[in-house]
Amino acid sequence: RSLHHISIQNELLHTEVEGLSKALLSKKKHEKKSKPLDLQQRQEYRRGAVFWSPSKVREAQFRQRIKDQEAEKQQLKKAHKKAEKALKKVHQLQEKEERARREEKERITAKKQATRQRKEKEKQNTKKPIQTYQKGKRKALEPATKPIQKK
Repeated sequence: RSLHHISIQNELLHTEVEGLSKALLSKKKHEKKSKPLDLQQRQEYRRGAVFWSPSKVREAQFRQRIKDQEAEKQQLKKAHKKAEKALKKVHQLQEKEERARREEKERITAKKQATRQRKEKEKQNTKKPIQTYQKGKRKALEPATKPIQKK
């Protein structure tokens, strides 16, 4: 395949994608569901065909817009609550991880200190038997009791 052939094919694909996206957009516009207006506020209209004045239609449209706005506000409020909850959860997880890291660090420090103390104690213990052994030899060479000097 030549470069020219590939570039033309690419261009055709781009135009096809663009056309399909426009078609999808226009289809979505047509799919917009219309809601029946709540024109019948009172129960006095019970029979037959009713013709509504333009002012009544405007009032009903206004009420519908307000109703839609309230529903949108509620959805927005729910979305904010959900986002806050997720943010709080992330924050708690971060705190938990930080606490775990801190505790692990403290545990490692405590282990190191315990090891250091154990080694120091072992070092002292190794010196101690030698000293007691040497002291024991000295005691064996010396008389058990010191002679009491008389005046």
